[in-house]
Amino acid sequence: MTSTASIVIPLTAEFLSQQRHLNALARQLADAYAEHKVLTDDVLKAIGSALWQALTDHHPNLPDDLRQAKQKAGLQALPIIIESDDAGVFSLPWEALYHPDYAFVGREAGFSLSRRIASLNTALPIVEKGPLRVLLFTSLPDDLDESGRLNVEAEQAAVQEALSDLEQAGKVQLEMPDDGRFDTFKGLLHTFKPHLVYLSGHGKFEHDRVNDRAYGTFLFENEWGEPLPKTQNEIAACFANTTVQAVVLSACQSGMQSSRDLNAGLSLALAKCGIPHVIGMRESVLDVAGIRFARTFFDALGQQHPMPTALQLARAAIVHPLADLEAELGSDLYRDWRDPQRTAASLGQWCLPMLISQRHAHALIDWQFEARPKAEPDALNLTFQNIVLPKQFVGRRRELRQLQNRLRPKASQPLRQLLLIGAGGMGKTALMGKLAKGLENDGYTIYAYAARPEQRLSDFALNLEMALSEANAKKYDRARAHNRDAVARAT
Repeated sequence: MTSTASIVIPLTAEFLSQQRHLNALARQLADAYAEHKVLTDDVLKAIGSALWQALTDHHPNLPDDLRQAKQKAGLQALPIIIESDDAGVFSLPWEALYHPDYAFVGREAGFSLSRRIASLNTALPIVEKGPLRVLLFTSLPDDLDESGRLNVEAEQAAVQEALSDLEQAGKVQLEMPDDGRFDTFKGLLHTFKPHLVYLSGHGKFEHDRVNDRAYGTFLFENEWGEPLPKTQNEIAACFANTTVQAVVLSACQSGMQSSRDLNAGLSLALAKCGIPHVIGMRESVLDVAGIRFARTFFDALGQQHPMPTALQLARAAIVHPLADLEAELGSDLYRDWRDPQRTAASLGQWCLPMLISQRHAHALIDWQFEARPKAEPDALNLTFQNIVLPKQFVGRRRELRQLQNRLRPKASQPLRQLLLIGAGGMGKTALMGKLAKGLENDGYTIYAYAARPEQRLSDFALNLEMALSEANAKKYDRARAHNRDAVARAT
């Protein structure tokens, strides 16, 4: 059961047959989360203590083994791993496990807590040298209400803020597309080749009563911004032939499982396809908990903590108020901030993020590499053809998608002219810059002019005329050469 580096607790179906009361406790806890009730530490302590008592009944030597392992670990975090092939065992809320001396071992700094599928033994991706490539992929279908959109966009802002210094130092590369389509997601897994995928949006654990099965889904976007649900197997298939080391599912019910089938659930499906680390949410997570989790988790990764330790720190952070993040990023991003009931309920959600690791010590990257800082580490803004743009851009997904689709030649109602008007500071320049950069990435040629004293309109007009004349001349030359070739072939 033990090793010099960790405590592994193996459990079979026999464990639950002897501890049937745990199923009832797990259902009560799941119902309380579904109703967004305020769950205090005393409530979670009662459930966690029952789990610990059940473990010691099943493994009488566990208390002594844990004490000895903790002493050997010294100042290092001691990994505790729940290992099983039984769906019922896996569905229990192990993250709330409570020890009479060490308190919540899924939250305290001296431990890390994860799960492992006992029979899983797939080949793991090779650990590459950095920088750490992070794909922050969000899906925001147009039918989401405004509160749902604010949640995901606030999470984006928190992740960007956590990684900005590391990006500037060349230790992290962050890819954050404005496109939530499933095909885009699949393509980025192979072109950007991320080490860590953070998939943010809306998930659901489906029950197919007719066929007596359950499975996880995630809502992507289709070409028109409508919701496009994809099943756990469709999503897992995307990761074939990739070097992804970890997936974080910041989506409700993404860690939910069936107590009868160990194949049911998005987190389980991803773990079984060979991803070394998978984090999912066992129930629905409120805004404050999700945002606090994201910020602290990426802060910890940036400090080169391993995945289990980063998760442990993120769980512990959920129980603290959001005052520091509110001051840093602005309270307008957090709709729960002014709702005391929802804020209080979120504090008890610290034990919802669960980690399935095939090998808990498996690294995301080899951090022994020469980082290449960006050229202007102190720049507060980016420029696009002499137009100053904000360093970070979050939101406006719906507007960007609608405008990009209508500006393309094959659109059913293509735009030839576009005029944005609004009061100063509303983000007109930022939106147009983001739109122009996206079109440029798609192969369009963009000519930009900013009405500033140092930029004369006559100069811009002359440059534009010369560029268009040159483009037309090249087009004419190509057409004439093509005609000569056609005549030559005909004769």
